[in-house]
Amino acid sequence: AKEDGKRDSSAGLAGSIRAGLDQLSAIWCSKQTRRAALLGIGLMAMNQFSGINTVMCYSTTILIDAGFSRDASIWLAALCGATQLVGVFVSVASMDSLGRRPTALRSCVGAVLTLI
Repeated sequence: AKEDGKRDSSAGLAGSIRAGLDQLSAIWCSKQTRRAALLGIGLMAMNQFSGINTVMCYSTTILIDAGFSRDASIWLAALCGATQLVGVFVSVASMDSLGRRPTALRSCVGAVLTLI
């Protein structure tokens, strides 16, 4: 009976994997969903290439290397994190009233301006 349970669970796993692959292939078959997936992947890639995650992770070290004291660096890093959090809340709130596309475009423009 134990081996039957193993077969059932492995068959269920194989079925789940097949269903997941079918769903993934459905994304790329439709022009609309393919476009949405590529835009989403592009936005995530832009976020990664901007390096903000690395800067946020090492912000205290970066600030210490820039000449700030350890305590000041910790507080400034916390201020940067709080500013990012406020930005997220503003973006989420403006998505409902302004729409996702204008919010994403404003965000991209802001990212480009800060990288210049």
